[in-house]
Amino acid sequence: ALVNRSTASRTVRVAVDNTGKVAAENVRVVENVPTSAEVEPVTKGAKKSQQPDGQQWVWEIPKLMPGERKVLEYR
Repeated sequence: ALVNRSTASRTVRVAVDNTGKVAAENVRVVENVPTSAEVEPVTKGAKKSQQPDGQQWVWEIPKLMPGERKVLEYR
């Protein structure tokens, strides 16, 4: 899967594209941010865990079909 990040108006968009020819299953997208950052997930389903050097946010995508794109957002 191909991942692209962009920021606009303080919203971070993470685009995950399946550029392969078969379905991608159990895709995990992990974003690490500083402890001082105030993060509000826009895309539902994010799980937060505290790490020694910051916060970790994880989204899980059960299946991404060939050519399909999933966009995850947080601010």
